[in-house]
Amino acid sequence: MKLSNETLFLLQAFTAGIWGAFFYDAIRIVRRVISHRRFFVSLEDLAFWGICALRGLQIMYENNTGGLRWFAILGGGVGVYLYKKIISKFYVTNVSKALCLVRNKLTSMLKLIRIKLCKR
Repeated sequence: MKLSNETLFLLQAFTAGIWGAFFYDAIRIVRRVISHRRFFVSLEDLAFWGICALRGLQIMYENNTGGLRWFAILGGGVGVYLYKKIISKFYVTNVSKALCLVRNKLTSMLKLIRIKLCKR
C-alpha cells in the first residue's frame, strides 16, 4: 500500500509537532535544573521558535514547493497537542527531578572536596 503525498506531508507535520514540543520540554527541564536570567530565557525562546519556523518552511518546501497547506499546520498542532496531553508532564517532572538530584549530589561532593582541600 502506497501512501499519498498529502498523507506523508501530514505525517511529517504531525511528527515535527511532536519533536518541537519534546525539544521545548527539554529547554524547560534545563531551566528547572539551572536557573536562567530573563534575557537568556528570551534568547532561548527566540532560537527555538526560529528553528521551528525554519523546519516548518523546510517541510513545506520539500513537500509542496513552499505552498502553505492548512492540513499540515493542523497536523503539527495535533502532534503538539497529543504530546502535551500524553507525555509532557511525565517527561518534564521526572527528568527534572532526576537531574536536580544529580546536580545536588554533585554540588555536595564538590563542597566536600573543597573543604578537604582547604584544610590541607
